[in-house]
Parts: sequence; structure tokens; C-alpha cells
Amino acid sequence: MNWPAVQNVLRGHTAPVHSVSFSPDGTRIITGSADGTVRFWDGATGAPVGEPLRGHTNTVTSVSFSPDGTRIVTGSWDITVQLWNAATGEPVGEPLWGHTGAVNSTVRLWNAVTGEPLVGEPLRGHTGWVLSVSFSPDGTRIVSGSMDHTVRLWNAATGEPVGEPLRGHTSEVSSVSFSPDGTRIVSGSDDNTVRLWNAVTGEPVGEPLRGHTSLVLSVSFSPDGARIVSGSMDETVRLWNAATGEPVGKPLKGHISAVWSVLFSPDGTRIVAGSEDKTVRLWDAATGEPVGEPLRGHTAGVTSVSFSPDGTHILSGSDDMTVRLWYYQPRAIETTNTMPSNTWNNHFIRFSPNPIHALRNTSELTEGVSHDEHSSTLFFLDSDNGWVVGPEGRLLFWVPPASRHLLYSPATALVIPSGGPELDLSQMAHGQRWEQCREQ
Repeated sequence: MNWPAVQNVLRGHTAPVHSVSFSPDGTRIITGSADGTVRFWDGATGAPVGEPLRGHTNTVTSVSFSPDGTRIVTGSWDITVQLWNAATGEPVGEPLWGHTGAVNSTVRLWNAVTGEPLVGEPLRGHTGWVLSVSFSPDGTRIVSGSMDHTVRLWNAATGEPVGEPLRGHTSEVSSVSFSPDGTRIVSGSDDNTVRLWNAVTGEPVGEPLRGHTSLVLSVSFSPDGARIVSGSMDETVRLWNAATGEPVGKPLKGHISAVWSVLFSPDGTRIVAGSEDKTVRLWDAATGEPVGEPLRGHTAGVTSVSFSPDGTHILSGSDDMTVRLWYYQPRAIETTNTMPSNTWNNHFIRFSPNPIHALRNTSELTEGVSHDEHSSTLFFLDSDNGWVVGPEGRLLFWVPPASRHLLYSPATALVIPSGGPELDLSQMAHGQRWEQCREQ
């Protein structure tokens, strides 16, 4: 399986890249670097979009799009947070001041429209550096992890602490995240453990998840909340049952240095990891088997990885000052439990993994074709001109350019969904039925 192949190397930063992210619709990429700039890139081609966003006077450590994709927020070692217009690249208001050092013991909230502090005073409580912060899925709470060994919850509207600090880790908390339903929190720590917490009561959920033999650097829930993935300084990636805390399978091995970043694909079928060994690796989330060869190209440690929203691209940022965009084209897989066997009178044409979208009454389209020649490979998309071509070169229908990318092919028994465009042919009028295109 050619999964994935590098599509583009995004060059332009002149210092290590610390943070990478796709826009919510996957059409753009944003990166932040130690060169003090933020850069835009085209999500499909990797081409630079506009000029670098300049304004920070030190390393840009974190970048993120707003949920609606219209704004960007960036954080920097220059002690500021800056808002940007995602369409024009212009700053929105003045930098947001308030922190008193590159890293301190506070959390701050900002009004994304006015740039004013949302709650007035910083969210104070931690007594050590804040290493990780995350919003709850509904946006009402914030969770933070700190070098003071604690996890804290905050009311996102008032800035008030929610309950007491979550205590249990015996070393700094390097990574925190909410479950997709917002009921649980997972945390990873330098004490080599992963912990689960009740997000409402703050009580621990079960015993610590033990198995890593060194610092836990990154944790994340699967999209369905059933599993947790963790990456560690021990060079392994581990899967855990989020309900029981039990390990799922054996550690995923392959990296030969610290695993800095781990993440599930949007559909939960793949795991991606970035490592100090300069590679990105993928695993099948169900079997734990490696998917393809390591993604090689970076010449320094991979600090950040991210999937595109549709799961068809992987983004990696590195200390080598580059961002790489990797492209995944799913390959057809033969299986025995997908759809009824094709016969001369029961032939489907499918451009979707779901059989309900198949074109079934195909006799007119296959008229004059011998039984031996009759197969789904008679129907294909000519990617050069966008026409779906049938037997004897008949032009059946035209697909707009924007929908041709990763279009599911009818020449397969099964397509594993990966976010590509699908065509619903179930209501398609053709042949002698073309008149049905017009309502009677």
C-alpha cells in the first residue's frame, strides 16, 4: 500500500517549526516557527499563500484556527497572544498582553473579537509552568496541565477554578485532553503514567495506566472516545481501553527515539506519530500493525503532527525548519462481506463505499458487452477531462474538478472510507429513462 507518499515540502521558515495545523475545512495550513513568523500554505498543493505574518518578536510556539476558520490565534515567547484575520493575514487589534514571562504559572482567556482579556485577571492557581491547555468539546471548560504535577479545570466563561486541582501525578503533567463527549480527561506525565479523570467530579477514574518506562509526552482520545493513544520518551506508542484502562494489544514499536506527538485519524482507523528520530510513522489502530514504511524526509526531530479534517493528508513540523505534507490515496481491498456478487443481471456501479448509493439498473449501459468483458472496470473516471466513461467509450456524466480528488472508484469490491468525494447514483436517470430527469 502506498500510504502515504510525500506530496510537498513546505519551505520558507528559517528556524525550527514548533506548531502546525489545518484549517477546519482543510483548505489551508498554518505554521508557527522559532523565526518569529506565522505562515499560510495551500492545503492541497503546499504552496505559500501570501506573505509571512510578522508581528511577534520571538518564537511562535502555538498556532490555531478559530472553529469557523475566519481567525487565527498565535502564542509566542514574546509574552503575547495575537489574533489575525485568516483571509487577509492582517492583525486583528493589538497583541494581547498580560503574561509576565515566556512561560509562567497562569492561564489567560481573551475575547477573540475585541482582544481584551475575557475574564480580567489571569487564571491563577498553578505554581509551576503550564505545559498543556485544552477546551472541552462544548467550550464551557478549560483543562490545564502543569509542572506543579496537577491538572486544573476552569470555567471558560468566568475564569473561576472548577473544583480542586486534580492530584495524583508525581511529576510534571505534559499533556491533557478532554474525551470527545467531555465527560473525561486524560493526562500524561513525566511520572511515566497516563491518568483518567471524571471531568465533572474531578475524581480519578480507575488506577493509573502503567506500561511506559519513561516520560509520557503526548496523549489523545480516539474520535469515538473508546481508546486512548499515548507516546513516550521510551520510543513506543501505546493504546489503552478508555473504559477499563487496560492496554490494548502490544506497544507499537518502530521509532528509535522519543515520540513527541501522537494522534488518531479523524475516522479512528489510523494512528500517526512524530518522533525525535526524524520520522513519522503510521499504524492500523485496530491491529497495531505498521501501515507502510516510515515517512522519511525530515532532517531533525518531528515535533508536531496533524491529520487534515478529511483524513487524506498528514502534516508534520520539524526542528529542520520545514513542514511536510503527506498524501494518502486509499487502495481498493478485496473482501468477502461487502456486497452481493455481481452477475449479468445484478451489476452495481459504485462511486461510494455505501451500496445504497449504487447504480443498479445498468442493462442499458452494458448493452452489447459480452459476459466475459462485463466487469466494473468498464466504468472509470477520466481524470484528465472529468468524464465518467462507460462501455465502448460512452460518456456517462461529468464530474466537476473540485470533486475528482480521491473519487471512489467503481472498480473495487470495497472502498475503505477516507473522506474522499462520493457519488450517489441511486437516483440517476440514464438510457431510455433520461426523461425522468424532468419532473412530470
